[in-house]
Amino acid sequence: MLVIEVDGGYHNTCEQQAEDRTRTLQLEHFGYRVLRFTNDEVMGDLQHVINKIAKEINNH
Repeated sequence: MLVIEVDGGYHNTCEQQAEDRTRTLQLEHFGYRVLRFTNDEVMGDLQHVINKIAKEINNH
């Protein structure tokens, strides 16, 4: 029960960050774990993103 979210630049606004926090809390309430990455992380260092996902999976 892992959610992986990839956020674009509009997630930098205060309003969107508040919505993201609310959504994350709701998902966690239902037992999901949420990993969040930026588009830049995915495009610039995909191996790092994959490693973080693998680590999260292996730790649970």
